[in-house]
Amino acid sequence: MEQFISFLSSHWMLSLGFLVTLILLAINELFNVKFGIPKLNCQNLTTLMNRGDVELIDMRPEGDFIAGHILGAKNIPQKMVMEKAATLKAEKPTILIDASGQQSALVGAKLRKLGFAQVMYLAGGLASWRTDGLPLTKGKS
Repeated sequence: MEQFISFLSSHWMLSLGFLVTLILLAINELFNVKFGIPKLNCQNLTTLMNRGDVELIDMRPEGDFIAGHILGAKNIPQKMVMEKAATLKAEKPTILIDASGQQSALVGAKLRKLGFAQVMYLAGGLASWRTDGLPLTKGKS
């Protein structure tokens, strides 16, 4: 225990950074539970895409979208999703995609209030899609 306390006092910035990271991760998980927006892993998303009609909404900035996105995704930057919600089909499963999966639950909760019963998000965002080595397409959709 003395070694642990010695480590913490010697590396207080590292310890503080670790603690802040843990707190932020816990807050993120609480938001996800509170909003009740289901998250999908890449395999589940691929299965849904292969089964039928889903609406993929890529909420990243246009430049990031053009550099690489999931085939069939529509680019609606996060700050514009609520404005363009009327153009989306609320009866279809709507999958939200962001860069790392951190913002999608909040946007999903707002869409649910507008009547989107089947709103979900990609856990880990496009970063997890890339990590799994799944294909991306470039350019505008």
